[in-house]
Amino acid sequence: MRARFDSSYIRSELERIGQQLDNPLTVFLIGGGSMAFRGLKETTKDIDLIVSSGDDLSQLQAVLLELGYDIVREPDEEYEELGAQRIFENDDGCRIDVFNQQVIGKLILS
Repeated sequence: MRARFDSSYIRSELERIGQQLDNPLTVFLIGGGSMAFRGLKETTKDIDLIVSSGDDLSQLQAVLLELGYDIVREPDEEYEELGAQRIFENDDGCRIDVFNQQVIGKLILS
């Protein structure tokens, strides 16, 4: 069973990412992480983020790799269906799914 993470853990990871950025980066938190911040869910198995461009994806990827995250090369079928551009995982088992403007081929950031 995969580890689960609460809003405190998610906030801490987002702050770590923010501290490593050289330039401002806008990301949108969706899914279970967003629900945890709103008190609608206690924990989530991953952090789902949407970026608005390939450049933003590259910038985020560089920071995540610097922080010790690895790229998940062979995601489970469940993850493939979501259409994440990149999936990263840290030593705690926390996954960050990064979507570039589109989720599941339907939800489009505009």
